[in-house]
Amino acid sequence: MEMIQNAAARSVTFSKKHKNGLFKKASELAMLCKADVAFVVFSPNGRPFSFGSPSVETIHAHMKPQMDGVGDTHGVSSRNNV
Repeated sequence: MEMIQNAAARSVTFSKKHKNGLFKKASELAMLCKADVAFVVFSPNGRPFSFGSPSVETIHAHMKPQMDGVGDTHGVSSRNNV
């Protein structure tokens, strides 16, 4: 697998994959396994998209006490390091 070089094609692929792929799978995981799921994805243009079940805010509030003191990134890789 490799990055799509054409920026327009990359943007179209992102739009299709994040809605029909990633979000759908996360929703299925949350429903089938009764799991709390949250994530944030940035489009190639830098626009954030988020999914949360029950909500991103609820999961963040649940995780925050566990993440205090972990560091500035709260254990999450920056976009440039992924």
